[in-house]
Amino acid sequence: MPSLSTIEGKLRAYTAVLLALPLLASCIAFYAIIRQANINAAYHDIHTATSYTKDSINVWLGHRAGDIEHVASIPSALLKDPKFTSDFFESFLKSHADFKSLLLFDTAGNVNTSAREHARGNVADREYFARARNGLATITSPLKSRFSGEYIIIVAHPVRNEAGDFSGVLAGAISINTILQTFSLSYSSNSWRPFLLDSRTRLPLADMEAGTAKIIPPADGETDTPQIYKNTDNARVIGACMPVKDGEWLVVMERPVAEILGGMERMLLVLAVASLGTMVALLPYIRRFSSGVLGPVKTISALSTRMLEGQYDAECILIDTNKTPVEIATLYDNFCKMSERLIRYVEELEIYTSTDPLTGLGNRRSLQKEGARIIEMCRRSGAECSCLVLDLDHFKRVNDTYGHPTGDVALQTASAIIMRNIRKADFAARLGGEEFTVIASHTPTGQAMVLAERIRADVERTPITHDGHTFTMTISIGVAPVSASCDSSTTPLDDVISKADCALYKAKNNGRNRVEQWRAEDATMSCKHHL
Repeated sequence: MPSLSTIEGKLRAYTAVLLALPLLASCIAFYAIIRQANINAAYHDIHTATSYTKDSINVWLGHRAGDIEHVASIPSALLKDPKFTSDFFESFLKSHADFKSLLLFDTAGNVNTSAREHARGNVADREYFARARNGLATITSPLKSRFSGEYIIIVAHPVRNEAGDFSGVLAGAISINTILQTFSLSYSSNSWRPFLLDSRTRLPLADMEAGTAKIIPPADGETDTPQIYKNTDNARVIGACMPVKDGEWLVVMERPVAEILGGMERMLLVLAVASLGTMVALLPYIRRFSSGVLGPVKTISALSTRMLEGQYDAECILIDTNKTPVEIATLYDNFCKMSERLIRYVEELEIYTSTDPLTGLGNRRSLQKEGARIIEMCRRSGAECSCLVLDLDHFKRVNDTYGHPTGDVALQTASAIIMRNIRKADFAARLGGEEFTVIASHTPTGQAMVLAERIRADVERTPITHDGHTFTMTISIGVAPVSASCDSSTTPLDDVISKADCALYKAKNNGRNRVEQWRAEDATMSCKHHL
């Protein structure tokens, strides 16, 4: 059993109070507020989900009706061509997977053309055909297909000839299972997912023949308060019911009351009794515990806040830990040691994340920071500065001929040449692969061209020796000045690198192993690397 002189012992002792008091209050508030609040929140979620499902189904049905209306608007002369109609229907079904089949009926209700079903028969007695004859588009309730025997809905639209006379009916068949799967609806009422009912019979649309009429809550608009009722499966539930398809269908969603409350009633009653017994006896210990812990914790909090703000030079101050628990004293001592290590790690990490590990030059991350700083400094002082983009010529041949280790040595040699030719005020970085860049501070274009030529010549005359191989390399360089202004969609750094890259492109195209300067007329050229 831990001693009360340790933080573990104190926490165990005081946890009883920290649990008992809020749980006792929660138990009392549960019957007055929380229980109803949970039910209201659950009903709101159910109502929102049901409303979303209702709206989604209505919109989806509207889109499917629009699809059929679009096909029905094709000139009837074209629909008289059986091959055109058949090919068009097949193409339509491939791009509209929700439809099971597409049928064109003539004025007498006989099948003229069908796709996906080899249908024969007459539908003149169907309500949707009669409505279409009267110029009305229709989306039917589920009916049993005379051709396939499964439950489907029909999306029908009248077809008219050029004179506007009725010339037939276009009907698209959608399996009721497609609707259920599209909206993740349940095939029954016991999976706690939304399900669809016929509003007149209360039978599930997925099982109109063998299904059982469902007990459902009042439809949306009839009540604003959650209704707890026993559903068809004799479970106490909260549900929401909303009309779909102009009231012909109902979308229903239910959730068990037991799941909503989650056993809170019994748990809170038991814990409330235990909380009352310990509340009075343990209250003085909370004050004592707080006074012994609060001082050191506040100090640690202040130091950690300063470190979070980037003040890593914050030093731990000496505090009296004689009256604090052993764990708090150990925590404070460890925190001070960890802060010292963190300062070292931050310094090392800064170097690691800003340096290319192979060449020792800056990387893209440090280029974005340091390059932008140099350019901004030059702009503020009114000084000129320039950018060099450098690319080793035919570097792939080096890797292919001598191997990647030798290629790495070549990159390191080129980096060393660049560094020994630039000043401390300049910044060099490796962009990636065999490409480098230099931001030359306080350097007009003419001086930058001289610097670039010096680097080019130095690279050309410097032999590379590794693993028994000796060879030389050449380098192409593009030079561009930093503009006084640039397009708002880019930064000055990206702008000057892009221009120098264009100049590099010219150097590659003009034979390599040369230096080219970006000029205003180059703005219209397409700058792609010449590999």
